[in-house]
Amino acid sequence: MITFKELNGIASTFISDLLTIYQPSRTLRSASGYHLTVVHCAAKFDGNRSFAFAAAQLWNNLPANIQLAPSRGTFKS
Repeated sequence: MITFKELNGIASTFISDLLTIYQPSRTLRSASGYHLTVVHCAAKFDGNRSFAFAAAQLWNNLPANIQLAPSRGTFKS
C-alpha cells in the first residue's frame, strides 16, 4: 500500500526518496506498467531487509492489472 501511494503521488517525500521508477534504456513491452529499480547493497543481509529492496521486489512481482489499479480501494481488493 505504501508503494502504491508513492507511485500515485500521495506518500510522504521520505518514502518517495527511497523508491526509483525503472527507466529502461530502450523501449520494452514490459514498460507498460510501473517497475521499480531494485537497490542492491554491498551488505548482503542488511540490504535485503531494507524497505527500498523489499518494496521494489514485491511491487515488480505484482501483475500489471494490480500495479495499474485506478484507486486505493481497487488496489486493496
